[in-house]
Amino acid sequence: MRVRDNTPTVAGIVVNVGIPLRTDPAREPAAPSAIAGFFRSFCALLLVSGACAASALTEETPESPVAAAGFLEVLRDGFSLNHRLDQPVVLREIDRVRRSPSYLARLSPRIERYLPAICSQARDRGMPAEICLLPIVESGVNPAAVSQSGARGLWQLVPGTAKRYGLEISWHVDERRDPIASTDAALRYLTDLQRRFGDWTLALAAYNCGETKVANVLDGADAGASFFDLRWPTETAAYVPRLLAFAAIFADPSAHGIALPEGLRQDTATAGTRVRADPTSALTTRGKLSYRSASSLRVPNTETRAR
Repeated sequence: MRVRDNTPTVAGIVVNVGIPLRTDPAREPAAPSAIAGFFRSFCALLLVSGACAASALTEETPESPVAAAGFLEVLRDGFSLNHRLDQPVVLREIDRVRRSPSYLARLSPRIERYLPAICSQARDRGMPAEICLLPIVESGVNPAAVSQSGARGLWQLVPGTAKRYGLEISWHVDERRDPIASTDAALRYLTDLQRRFGDWTLALAAYNCGETKVANVLDGADAGASFFDLRWPTETAAYVPRLLAFAAIFADPSAHGIALPEGLRQDTATAGTRVRADPTSALTTRGKLSYRSASSLRVPNTETRAR
């Protein structure tokens, strides 16, 4: 959109939302009401404050002493699950991706935008790096994704689980669409599931089909039975293998005849968005890890309900 030369800017950010910050007496009503004048001033103040905050968030902070490595290297170093390449269902999921090369290309910008810092959160909590790939399976790494059952956000949390882990869902806000808050809630939930069932693949199954269902499946099962030894609902039977397949692909794409999109091959990630890590969050910037303000991940208004 072409901006007129007299459009005001704050910290290099154009302020142009249809609220005149400079008035033209020839076009102004002769006697604007006090309420209207106050409203304009208040909105202008909010815009200025927001623009200054946005400018501050773009400033670099000192580089972390954590390894200055690319996202893929950090991701691979954090892999700890058995990707079960001996299982035909995992190989079939890998083949699905190989036969649809455009799929990862479409997801690549969102993967670069969100996953590096999500993986930092998983690493900081001592979780396997495979867990940070779950938004690929759940939502295509889309914070605005909505399922037919009403699950929302990167992690596709249902209302009951979201509220259980402290997310606000009201008439004007749904924090399941907030990448910061939803990531924290989802990782806490997954950690609790792993503690309950003692196995990450079972925790992932419970994330998909529910804790009660997993408990019922395990009831009467042989001691030490793995995910692949048990009978699951159709969706869950493919869900865990799909995550393991993506992990295997990121671990060694060439071994599976898959070429990662250029951005991922170069170990880059968009520097504009990251997920909170207390008090800072790791993100990738052209092949190195640095730390920035936790609040800088927030996608403006994604948590606000559409009206």
